[in-house]
Parts: sequence; C-alpha cells; structure tokens
Amino acid sequence: MRDIYHQTIDRAFLALSHSENMMEILRIWLETLGDNERDKQKSRIATALITLLEPVIMELQEIDLLHDRYKEQHTGE
Repeated sequence: MRDIYHQTIDRAFLALSHSENMMEILRIWLETLGDNERDKQKSRIATALITLLEPVIMELQEIDLLHDRYKEQHTGE
C-alpha cells in the first residue's frame, strides 16, 4: 500500500510540475500576441486554456498540501 501511495504522490507532483510549466508557456504566448484579428483569436484560445488549467493546478497543489499534512502526522517532519 505504501508503494502505491508514494507512486501516486510522485505522479501528482510530476503532473503539477508539467501543469505549471504549461501555464507559464501559455502566459508567455499570451504576452506576445498583438491586437490584430488573428492574434485576438489566439488570445481567446490561450485564455480558455489557462482557464481550464487553473483548477487542475489548484487541485494538484491541494494534493501537495495534503501530502505534507500526512507526512507531518506520520513522520513528524
């Protein structure tokens, strides 16, 4: 059971890292877009992707906090 827990936590941390990197790329892309009609469409797409990604990051951060609480209760760290 412990192995499954640790593997799950490792996967969650990896997913959080990838999600945060993806968010940074989307924000950088959004900053580079101009005011022409084509860029406005790309801006709407980037904004929609950011909106979808934000709750994913928040949930993964919550897993990180829960893991810290679990670790503190069981190991005293």
